[in-house]
Amino acid sequence: MKDLRRLIIVAIVLLAVPFLFRWDAFRTGSYDPGELPEIDDSALIDTLPTYRTYRDEPVEGAGTVIFDLSHRNNTALNDLTPLRDRIVNRGVEIVDFDEETGFRISGLRGATALVIPSPTLAYSDLELEAIVDFVNDGGRLLLIADPTRTAELDAGDDLFAAFFPESAIPAINSLANEFGIVYLDDYLYNLESNQGNYRNVILDHFAPEQALTDGLSSVVMFAAHSIRSDGTPIISGDNNTHSPVRSGESNLSPAVLSEDGQVFALGDITFLTPPFHTIADNDHFMSNLADWLSTAERDWDLNDFPYLFERPVDVVPFQEGPVDPQFIPLVRDLDEALEETGLSVNIAPQVIGGHDSIRAGSFEDSTAVEDLLSRAGVEIGAEGNGDLIESQDLGVFPADGTTLFLTLHSETEVIIVVMAEDEDSVLAGLEMLLEADFEDCVSGGAVTLCTDGGDGISGEFGDGDSGDPISSICLGFPTTEPLEEGFPRLMSPEESECMVNEGLAISLEFLSPEAFQETPYDAGDVYTYPIELSESLDALWFWGWCTTPDQFENNWDIITITFSINGVEIPLTEFFVEDEGDEDIACRRYYAVVTEWPDGEFTLITEIEFVTDMDDGFGEYDAGIRTIVYEVVIAEE
Repeated sequence: MKDLRRLIIVAIVLLAVPFLFRWDAFRTGSYDPGELPEIDDSALIDTLPTYRTYRDEPVEGAGTVIFDLSHRNNTALNDLTPLRDRIVNRGVEIVDFDEETGFRISGLRGATALVIPSPTLAYSDLELEAIVDFVNDGGRLLLIADPTRTAELDAGDDLFAAFFPESAIPAINSLANEFGIVYLDDYLYNLESNQGNYRNVILDHFAPEQALTDGLSSVVMFAAHSIRSDGTPIISGDNNTHSPVRSGESNLSPAVLSEDGQVFALGDITFLTPPFHTIADNDHFMSNLADWLSTAERDWDLNDFPYLFERPVDVVPFQEGPVDPQFIPLVRDLDEALEETGLSVNIAPQVIGGHDSIRAGSFEDSTAVEDLLSRAGVEIGAEGNGDLIESQDLGVFPADGTTLFLTLHSETEVIIVVMAEDEDSVLAGLEMLLEADFEDCVSGGAVTLCTDGGDGISGEFGDGDSGDPISSICLGFPTTEPLEEGFPRLMSPEESECMVNEGLAISLEFLSPEAFQETPYDAGDVYTYPIELSESLDALWFWGWCTTPDQFENNWDIITITFSINGVEIPLTEFFVEDEGDEDIACRRYYAVVTEWPDGEFTLITEIEFVTDMDDGFGEYDAGIRTIVYEVVIAEE
């Protein structure tokens, strides 16, 4: 037992010896802390934030500003309370879209500005088209993103997604890119000019003569994206303002205005939120931003019905004799449509001063609105022919099957004129107005023309004097030469696609006095359209076939199409081809716009051959050839 104790003691001593040796080797004596020097407060640099509230001086605004939070936005409405309060103080209504309401395209009709803060879900093609149209009509768009506002997590996301969140840049760029604006997936920093943190950048370079930056000396943004644009950098950093992904670049901008001045993009949302909105001149900037949003002026057109009216509205039929009783339920429906605008609609025998009006009647009674037609540059009975409509902006059209809308604005009234060939067509035109259904129409100036054929119509689109049949909208595409000397010219597929999409060409069928005939379904059918024109115009030559989706490929393996002018076959590569459909129907159409017609006679033939018997999912058809003939005579008077 004693031996065991000795062994334990020896072991402990042997273990302790190295530690004792190291302690003795490195021991330098006891610690003396010495005296601490006194701090010189005057030598300290003050890095505290500079808070500057601004006394808001609201301008008088009008209209409606929409805040869109329907795209999984990584923000809350409360974040933007200071901006929203300023907008309301300017007499402007605010409407909110959220995930419950969704993005309501129809809601844009009555809006003057749209605010989209920190979206994390990309916009659909339909939404993009609606927003682009909104901006083109004069609406203003404010886009806001922020490096700290990444994509929102889904309930099923794992831990990896939480630690490595997905960037929200693709979502904001899905819209910003439509306007020549690109958000960079970065953040700005400045090691010299900052507010206590290298990412809290002080910005004091402002674009001159810009209302958005009027009266500012500096703003502070907190972790802002840099932005590129075809337009104007409104706020920029100095030479020490950099981005980790834009090596060698400086003077970067987190705030840009689009080239047309209608879209403003900001790379930081934090500087608009409490209490950061009171640092430097952020508060003053927010008032300027509220002014910009509240003073937008839309170019209202028929698609904005019923929001283009400003006063009580009277429906004034201008035909002679008693009012058609069918007007009564239509007026009631119009009144319901105007409820959300706070206005009312009534039938009136004549125009009432101080009211807006919808004036409706047939071409036969056009003398009742002759002064309004003249203001819009429209003549009924053009070239001495009572069956034609001539518009300075759109060209000459047949009155048969056409509905004419005029939209006229002045400081004292808004007038919509609805005209068609007979009373039933006038009522149908009012229903189109009620539904704002102008998809198959073409507009120019104050004039909108629609056809009951469903394919859209138009003629020469321009100033009415240039003689150039191609709208400036469709310039810049590849052009072509006539296939034969003395032939009209077929526009290139790119030109034709633009003309079709913009509704800038009238279908050959609608240039003929013959009634529109359906696609020739029976083998051996020949449909002929005689067409006489006194001048060249842009005519749409097309043919298409629709099937059920499961029969689509099979049908088009069986169909052979041949287009020809005066016996000269036109290659199918000269046509713009469009495939479209849904789960119930699939269609393919061939389009070419024929223009620059010389004087002479031309026979355009569309020959459709079903090589074998065919079933399109809706019916069965025999093998054989179907033919459509357009006999066109161009003779200047």
